[in-house]
Amino acid sequence: MGSHARFVLAILIFLGVLCPAKGYTRTPSGPSVRPLVPLAAAQDSLTRRDYLPDRWAAPDKWQHFLVSLMGTVFVGKWAEEHWNWSAEKSRGWSVGLTISLGVAKEVHDSRQPRNHFCWKDLTADLAGVAVGVVLLSF
Repeated sequence: MGSHARFVLAILIFLGVLCPAKGYTRTPSGPSVRPLVPLAAAQDSLTRRDYLPDRWAAPDKWQHFLVSLMGTVFVGKWAEEHWNWSAEKSRGWSVGLTISLGVAKEVHDSRQPRNHFCWKDLTADLAGVAVGVVLLSF
């Protein structure tokens, strides 16, 4: 990895350490069994009003953004340098992998008690991936 990419990753890791997520409790009053299908889980979380509101400016949104950004840049550069993939191919795989991990995490959250599938978290993931793609183009 080049020195510019290492510097960017170091800054992002530093920012991630400065913004730890502070958990806040959610109190579910509905059933504890959640569907396995992601869309059903997302719909379940949208229709239920037994959770505290999830703010756009919550600290965990920064963590979603930074982890997605770092994941996109790291996987893209790794594939390009260690597997000798083209820039386009490595960028595509890094985007696909990072988005898949973000969706998988939200589906996992939907299966946990006192948690739900959060579209705002997924939006922060997508924003991080978008900035990562821009950084990979340099």
